[in-house]
Amino acid sequence: MVSIILAFVAAAFKPVSVISAAGAAALLCWGACGGKTSQGPCCRRCHADLSQRDGNHCPKCGLLLTPDDIRSGTRHCRRRALMAGSVLLFLSVISFVALQYG
Repeated sequence: MVSIILAFVAAAFKPVSVISAAGAAALLCWGACGGKTSQGPCCRRCHADLSQRDGNHCPKCGLLLTPDDIRSGTRHCRRRALMAGSVLLFLSVISFVALQYG
């Protein structure tokens, strides 16, 4: 009787662990992409603000600036989303392995 209940529970929770892994992957992607913190031009190498620069060099790292080296806006990663996605992915993988082989 107990083995039947465990088999039912394992069959019911396998899709849940796969769906939570997909949600974790989405959180990881969203956290890694980050959000814009400023709209002005910035250096592609060091992300320094280039809105008040003099000449063709980056004031922070000294890079010779070409149009390809200037980005519009700086980005930052979403650390909480990365942490939540990592924990959720870890838990979903552990639960899937436990249900599969346990």
